[in-house]
Amino acid sequence: MRKMQFRAWDLKNKKMYDLDYIVFDGYEITEYSLLADNGRRMQRFVDSEEYDNAVLMQWTGLKDSKGKDIFEGDICKGAGWNDQDANQVGIVKWHGMGFIVKNISNQCRGGEVNLTEKLKVIGNIYENPELLKE
Repeated sequence: MRKMQFRAWDLKNKKMYDLDYIVFDGYEITEYSLLADNGRRMQRFVDSEEYDNAVLMQWTGLKDSKGKDIFEGDICKGAGWNDQDANQVGIVKWHGMGFIVKNISNQCRGGEVNLTEKLKVIGNIYENPELLKE
């Protein structure tokens, strides 16, 4: 079984956190804990007010061309759509039964590609929204 890893964007504090742990009940998440920079756990329970203040993003299980973990919500650049243009930009998303990169560049007709080692993570949709405008 592959390792499952998550990170979370805290909507209130506008900060990205690693998850210390996550608890599932079937397909539902009932509890998770954000790991603060100082090592302190910030627990979030399903019935608490803070539970919905974070967006959880799953690791794809893959690394980019520089060896960086690729997560849902990452913005990638590379030649995934065609081998001619290495400047295509896309967002990593869950689609059906796997992760894809949704093209946001106007330069390419292909809308989605599978993740590939040709891509490089250049940011994410929460910390780097300006990259979506390029």
